[in-house]
Amino acid sequence: MDQFEKELISATPQGSEQWIDLRAGRFTASEFWRLVTEPRTKAAKEAGEWSQTAMTYIKEKVAETLTGQPKTESYAYPLVYGKELEPQAREYFESKTGLIVSHCGFQVYTDHAGGSPDGLIGEDMGLEIKCPFNSANQIDYLSLKAENFLDEYPEYFWQVQCNLKFTDRKLWYFVTYDPRFKKEEHKMKILKITPDAIAFAVIEEKLIKAIETKLQIISNL
Repeated sequence: MDQFEKELISATPQGSEQWIDLRAGRFTASEFWRLVTEPRTKAAKEAGEWSQTAMTYIKEKVAETLTGQPKTESYAYPLVYGKELEPQAREYFESKTGLIVSHCGFQVYTDHAGGSPDGLIGEDMGLEIKCPFNSANQIDYLSLKAENFLDEYPEYFWQVQCNLKFTDRKLWYFVTYDPRFKKEEHKMKILKITPDAIAFAVIEEKLIKAIETKLQIISNL
């Protein structure tokens, strides 16, 4: 896939039929944490086996590849709430930082992976937005430090690192937004995340292995 094709795909609106088609069968940034979930037993870890969580995810991608249909997304109200609030959060972020956020579509990474950032900024930055349904969660976010990101929110850590790698950008803003707080400084947490070389190596290793497993399952059917 050349750069022109990538730019056309990147311009595809998120949620559109083409965007949905592009995601089918691809390992995504938002779900990558499932591939790094460790097996429960020591023997399975030492043998390099996939965890049940990871294997289930790989099989979902096999099914998507063979049917052309992505897994049905959950429409739980907290997720819907977050999506509905996202444009407001993006505008608030722009007003607080002076940065301009561009909408983007699916960012492909090879034929088997990709991510859907909540926005791209300039040539080297990106944005991930979370809008907690429960305001108590914002309390935890407000005290979050970049050095504790992996330990406290591994799902989001891997999502951000994948998007950094998939887009080859140098900085990612992880933002949480809750407009219900009275004080301005409590409404939004802005965390700056840079590429992690160790995480990048893990992403590459796990993706190669996951792709091989996915293709092997398909060839054995």
